[in-house]
Amino acid sequence: MSNRVRRVSLPLALTIAAALPAAYAGVDPSDLVFADGFEIVAPDCAPVQATIGSEGGALELCGARLEVPENAVAQPTTFGIERLDAPPPPPFDMSFVGPVFRFTPQNVPLQLPASITVPRTDTARGGLVRFDAEQDGFILIEACGTTDTSLQQYQYVLNTFAAARFVGDLPDSTQGLGDGSLAGTIDGGAHDYDVDEPGNYAIYEDRADGSRLVTVSVLKSPSEGDFESLRMNLVVNANDGTGDVVQIEFLSSIGGQFVGGSYMVGIMGTASITFGDLGDGRVRANIDSNLARSGGGDLPLQMALDVGIERFIFPPSLSCPRPD
Repeated sequence: MSNRVRRVSLPLALTIAAALPAAYAGVDPSDLVFADGFEIVAPDCAPVQATIGSEGGALELCGARLEVPENAVAQPTTFGIERLDAPPPPPFDMSFVGPVFRFTPQNVPLQLPASITVPRTDTARGGLVRFDAEQDGFILIEACGTTDTSLQQYQYVLNTFAAARFVGDLPDSTQGLGDGSLAGTIDGGAHDYDVDEPGNYAIYEDRADGSRLVTVSVLKSPSEGDFESLRMNLVVNANDGTGDVVQIEFLSSIGGQFVGGSYMVGIMGTASITFGDLGDGRVRANIDSNLARSGGGDLPLQMALDVGIERFIFPPSLSCPRPD
């Protein structure tokens, strides 16, 4: 579809506007902008609507854009974009960096994904947020297309979207984040790890209930071709000294023998955690667990950790469906 946009003459605009939906009531028809017979742009962010059939088409509103590909719908369907003046709040620890737009219809699955684009005014870490009815709030999703001024995704079902950023500054990677050590036994053998070694990290993400989701990831290679890795996800609440083990993953190829085990809360394995002093922001804890061993059976793991943690949030990951 061409990007050429032309302003129509007043007589022609009056003729076309007479056939437009009620969403354009009160809009000066000479201000409407059309392109290639499909694209409609409304001034002053008034809601826009258009009936689009199997030929495809596009709508645009104050930097938001909806592109419906050819054959996305079998029958003429009314599509629309509306800027919300009083939207639901952004996800926890995030703020909007652009208007919130509702793309409609929201209950009609498309045969091919439509492209939605929303504007943004800030390029800080964050991304595209989509309203999730089951969670009754916005959730962060990956953007397929990113520029300094916009975020884009492909969607089979339309929804409400906006650009958002995390509150405060975030590092670009986990490199060099955290410090401290872990020491204990795995399958009866002694093991220790240094968070300060290159590639290792100890990070946290704040949660709405005041706790933190802590991730500790360590890797070492005692000899060429051998490796050993341990990753733990913990919930830590320093306010009352409570928390839980969410997940543990252990892998080792040392000595040419592969050993692996996993714990996932409520799914596989068992684990418990007790905390030491959390008053200075460090995580001091003892973990006693039985991982589900790869190949069957248990893999006992006991580990004491004393780590300093730094804030980092991994970007969302979502496959980007693209029209053929």
